[in-house]
Amino acid sequence: PRLVRAGYRVAICEQMETPEEARKRGYKEIVRRDVVRIVTPGTITEETLLSPQQAHYLAALALREESIALAWLELTTGEFITTSSAFFQLSALLARIQPKELLVTQDAYDLLSAQLWFAEWRDYCSIRPQVQFTATSGERRLAAHFKVTSGASFGEFSPEEFAACGALIDYVQLTQLDASARLDALRSRPRRPGEASTYWFEPQFGRVAVKVAPGEHYVSQEDLLIMTTLGSCVAACLWDRDTHVGGMNHFMLPDGDGETGRYGAFAMELLINEILKRGARRGALEAKVFGGGQVIAGMHSMNVGQRNVAFVMDYLHTERIPVLSKDVLDQCPRKVCFIPTTGKAMVKRLSPTQAPLLAARERTATAPQAAGTVDLF
Repeated sequence: PRLVRAGYRVAICEQMETPEEARKRGYKEIVRRDVVRIVTPGTITEETLLSPQQAHYLAALALREESIALAWLELTTGEFITTSSAFFQLSALLARIQPKELLVTQDAYDLLSAQLWFAEWRDYCSIRPQVQFTATSGERRLAAHFKVTSGASFGEFSPEEFAACGALIDYVQLTQLDASARLDALRSRPRRPGEASTYWFEPQFGRVAVKVAPGEHYVSQEDLLIMTTLGSCVAACLWDRDTHVGGMNHFMLPDGDGETGRYGAFAMELLINEILKRGARRGALEAKVFGGGQVIAGMHSMNVGQRNVAFVMDYLHTERIPVLSKDVLDQCPRKVCFIPTTGKAMVKRLSPTQAPLLAARERTATAPQAAGTVDLF
């Protein structure tokens, strides 16, 4: 309670299996635990922490030039309200509602910080990604939450109101988890050949995440995070902005024997086909490409990363899929995060101190195999 009152966010973890179930996976396996809820100042539901004389609102603010939209809800009662007004009325609106937590984008926070009256609200703000404040996704989240066909069912809502409502619903789903139930549901799904299946809750992004290992792929229309770590391997992220379907693969070599996602030609075909099965159009696909680092020092005669990058760029050009951005080659490993519903990709170049582990794996993989193949991570 003291941490939450001080403005901290507290992750609550629970044991997800018994020790006996863990031992079935291996004698020394650790009992699996997951984050099942994140308690924030605006999402408290415990009666002992709430005031009976005052509502405990969580609010989200969307700005557009001289107009604003504010959405707020009370988790314990289900009260959900939204309104739009002129910018100059925001101070009075916040004073009336008294939210315990205010969701804003970084741009909105910077703009409001220039206002003297906003000083008292700074400590109540939680900065959220801009992609969670879009009118289109907000309308979709609102319709799904209230189980209606479209946002038109709510009457005349401004784009800013949809954006604020969507950000609010997204935040509640991420903190009130949902995550535990979502993780169980995702893990219980039948796994397609080559589909990634390692799920967890990623606190840094407040999202359920899935890890794509070498040779795997993952395609989704859900609001989750697809992640991978790359050395000389390459990951292609594809997305259809109309249907909000996206996916990522992780291949190790341009080509080779056998139909496996370790090889670029098969990995790309598999990824595209899976995305098209979800309703995407081939002509609407866009790509972002990552990886191909030369993480094995002195390996110039067989630069696998360079070959991987050359292959994927040529493949996408042949398929007429535009590459919107890329971060490739160089000598660093990379961590890549991709949100399939928005097409947003984030890449972190890892420290050179983390390269030896990847390099060691690649050296091991380059050892002659029984079938004469070379596997690289």
